[in-house]
Amino acid sequence: MNKRNYLTLFRNTGEITALLAHNNDISIMIQQMVEMLAEQFSANVCSIYLLNDDSQELILNATFGLKKSAIGNVKLNIGEGLVGLVMQTCEPIIDNHASKNPHFQYIPEIGEEAFDSFIAIPIVRGADKIGVLVLQRLEINHFLNEDIIALEAVATQLAGMIETAKVILIEPQKNTPMTFVTTKEMLTIKGQPASPGVASGTALIYEQLTFTDSKTDSVIGQLTGLEAIKKLENAIKISVEQIETMQKTLEQKLPEATNLIFAAHLMMLRDSSFSGAMFKLIEDGASLQDSIKEISNKFIHIFSNSPHAYMREKTDDIQDITWRLENNLDSNSNKNTKQFGIQDKIIIASTIYPSDVVKLVLEKANGLILTDGGVTSHVSIIARSLNLPLVISNDQTLKNLTHKHNIIFDGAGGDIYINPTEQTIETFNDEIYNTFSAEDFADQMQPKTFTKDGTRILLHANINLLGELKTAKALKAEGIGLYRTEFPFLVRSTFPTEEEQIETYSKLISAFENQPVCLRTLDVGGDKVLAYYDHGDDANPELGLRSIRFTLKHPTMFAKQLSAILRAGAKTTDLNIMFPMISSIDELDKSIELLNDVKAKLKKQNVDFCENPKLGIMIELPSVLSILDSLAEMVDFFCIGTNDFVQYMLAVDRGNEKIAEYYCPHHPAVLRALKQIVEQGQKSNIDISICGEMAHQMKYIPFLLGIGIRKISLDPQHMPTVQQFISNITIDEAENQANIILTKNRITEIAKLLS
Repeated sequence: MNKRNYLTLFRNTGEITALLAHNNDISIMIQQMVEMLAEQFSANVCSIYLLNDDSQELILNATFGLKKSAIGNVKLNIGEGLVGLVMQTCEPIIDNHASKNPHFQYIPEIGEEAFDSFIAIPIVRGADKIGVLVLQRLEINHFLNEDIIALEAVATQLAGMIETAKVILIEPQKNTPMTFVTTKEMLTIKGQPASPGVASGTALIYEQLTFTDSKTDSVIGQLTGLEAIKKLENAIKISVEQIETMQKTLEQKLPEATNLIFAAHLMMLRDSSFSGAMFKLIEDGASLQDSIKEISNKFIHIFSNSPHAYMREKTDDIQDITWRLENNLDSNSNKNTKQFGIQDKIIIASTIYPSDVVKLVLEKANGLILTDGGVTSHVSIIARSLNLPLVISNDQTLKNLTHKHNIIFDGAGGDIYINPTEQTIETFNDEIYNTFSAEDFADQMQPKTFTKDGTRILLHANINLLGELKTAKALKAEGIGLYRTEFPFLVRSTFPTEEEQIETYSKLISAFENQPVCLRTLDVGGDKVLAYYDHGDDANPELGLRSIRFTLKHPTMFAKQLSAILRAGAKTTDLNIMFPMISSIDELDKSIELLNDVKAKLKKQNVDFCENPKLGIMIELPSVLSILDSLAEMVDFFCIGTNDFVQYMLAVDRGNEKIAEYYCPHHPAVLRALKQIVEQGQKSNIDISICGEMAHQMKYIPFLLGIGIRKISLDPQHMPTVQQFISNITIDEAENQANIILTKNRITEIAKLLS
């Protein structure tokens, strides 16, 4: 018997791998693989069985030598026959008299009884079971022990190709016997923590929540005439009640968006051209289900073909309404309380709007996993504000999960467990039991913050949503260092009016009466997209029309916001207005000029407003470093926004997980630039504060204090730990450490000092 030419084997396997890059049909690739292996091993038969995730059956997916009609039809349970035994044990089997093996199972429809020499290799990827590779031969004693080693290498390479194919294939074919994630083995995925909290539940892919996945009972859906009309009337009534209940909840959780998130839903449900048209179709003889789908399809077609992005987004509203209607047709079903399948689920989404996050919270989703984005994205911030656990991971496995997969994840640590073991579940149950909220530490918070040697440090609160004001007040924040005004814009379906903005800003200012309140003007673009505004196909949105560039491009809208801020702050003694992402004196000139025009108009109208707010800029771009002295002459304060400052200093997209290691706040250029900004602020006698992720990370706080930072603006939940940490630091210690760090030129050297 000749030795195999394994060098040729591996070369041919490599050619198959290369072929995959030009072929999106995985079945063709697998078929070519079995043909190549049969030739290489002089085998009469080569077959590949793949494990079906849902049924946990091994299904014949490709073969050379057996009947082609058997493909897709031959199915084995794990442990059944020699093939099933290989999958069960994940150990190879070689038997040159297979028909005599006690585990042998005769399958008449495939015609394999004559092939007595048998070798089978498990196809696995880490802990995931993918399938089994089988070769058979008429000649007895055909296979060698060396063949196991060679075929295990092939199986490993094949597993990688199948995993790659998951990504290449845009949409797996329906009814395919192939699957890629088991429903029994636990799989651990490391993600980025984005919003703390432990979440557990079954998986739900958010992009699959479309009206086409009808939940309508087939009997109810086929109703016609008076019965159908009564069912539809009742479903509309229940849907309206559900939406109104959610609106009341929304008033407490998110006052900025009261009566706005679901306004379109209520309008459509009550509109004669939508629900009225459904009744008309039923009167003309259509079934209940057909009438709902026809009108829904009509409006989806209208909106999806609009040239305006904000109109195209309304297709989501139609899908949302249709889902709700279909789920409410059976008023006796418990599913009416499930809020169309979101309740208690772990939502997995690639793209999601802030308004969608609000819906998930109101509809009682247990957690959210984003497969795209960054921990500093505004979806992450709004999730933290609404206490929705969130982890970010670009692991493609997540996109292939189904409702049969259980998930537990830790929003603080980032670990995601698919199909967790009982031990893992118990561990997390203990963590849930021992979880405390930031407000639990309110009694321990001191009204003022001092270092160990008595230096005064101001802790101000970052506020994303008005619902966070209660926590900020309980934790004794000494003011609002940053209110992100974009959230009332992000969660609405159109630009808010001036009066709507005044209502929001007034609530904010009155909550911190006689304390400093800083409102940052609208900062959208980049990772903060307005669903109702066509931002266009910007190849590089972080370097595009965002922040102050966006508002200066829309002066009418900008003027309304400035007017609303001034009017809301008419009676406050310490109103601060901050312009974001200023890159030049010219931009600041234009912003101040527009503000002065607004003041003049309000004065002419004899309207009460704050005539002398303090003005500041957020330092985020390296372009301002050489003009800090001139900028300082024009404003009352600088606030360093570390998230974007690091991003632009180092040319690293902070939302790109692939280059996360390069997003390095302790890069020597970043730290020296921070020192330069603080020195200029001190020299010009203007206030300096810092916000962003660095502001609450313990390893950076001594450095920040050491270079002269005395005002820190941070999310309220971090205040107790930061205050406690600061109370154990002396300024001398902080200055000494900062001075040493500033002499270092390598990131690694600084990292050691910070640790």
